[in-house]
Parts: sequence; C-alpha cells; structure tokens
Amino acid sequence: MTTIDDEGGGRGPTLSGTPAETRGSERTMTIDRRRASGVLLLAAAAPLLAGCGGDAEAGGAPEAQAEESYSRVINVEVRPVEATSFTERIRLTGTVHANQDVEVAAEESGRIEEILVEKGNPVRSGQPILRIDGALLRAEVEQARARARMAQDIWERRR
Repeated sequence: MTTIDDEGGGRGPTLSGTPAETRGSERTMTIDRRRASGVLLLAAAAPLLAGCGGDAEAGGAPEAQAEESYSRVINVEVRPVEATSFTERIRLTGTVHANQDVEVAAEESGRIEEILVEKGNPVRSGQPILRIDGALLRAEVEQARARARMAQDIWERRR
C-alpha cells in the first residue's frame, strides 16, 4: 500500500511504500498531472477558438455558409512549368536631375552646318557636337589678312 506523507521536512508531500507500489502510484500521478494540464490548456484555448468563429450576425447557419463558399469558386487553369522570358515594366512619374551641369558654347558664331551627335546620347569632354558653316569664317579670315597686308604696306611707306 502506498501512502502520501506531508512530513517531508518542508519539502512537500512524499510517497512511501514498496517499490512496485510506488512505481504505479507515480504513473497515476503523472497521468493525473497530464490530464490536469490538458484540461487547463483546453480551458485557456476555448476563448481563443470561440473568437475565431467570426461574428454571430455574419455567421448564419452552416448551410448558408456552405452555399456562400460555393458562390466564390474561381476558375483556375493549370499548366506545366516551363521557362519563358518576360519583361517587367513599371511606369513612374518623377523628375530627373543631372549629376553635372555643363555649359555648351561655341567659340565662334555662325550657321550650323551639321549636328554630329543625337539628342540624349552621351558625349565626352572636348568631343565636337556640331559643325559651323566655314564659309563665313573663311571670309572673315580673308578680310583680316587683307587688313594685315594693307597695314604692312602703310608701315613700310612711312619708314
């Protein structure tokens, strides 16, 4: 026979009896503890499970819920997996700022004869981007040479 004593020197209840009887009692106590912890777990989980059921107003009868779920059926097409190429595009609106500000200017004025780069293409420093008509510049050079010759002649005469 197994007895439970409460005189364990402040250590709580202790079991006494033969070894065979004690093992069976320990099993009984272990099973009782498991049952008690299971009951406590169910008691704690009951409010949580009840909260997952939805509103009583929206719930309705189980048949109504079943009919409603059938009305939400979506047609699905199933295909085998295969590799395909695709392009993902996103349209956005924004403002673009250049990382450098560049001043483009010609050393001489004149009519533009040819544009050497297209709009939007990158250019390097010192790369020509257009060609100015040289006829006007050649005429100005000839005028300057004529004035230089005339000034040379005048200077030689006055010497």
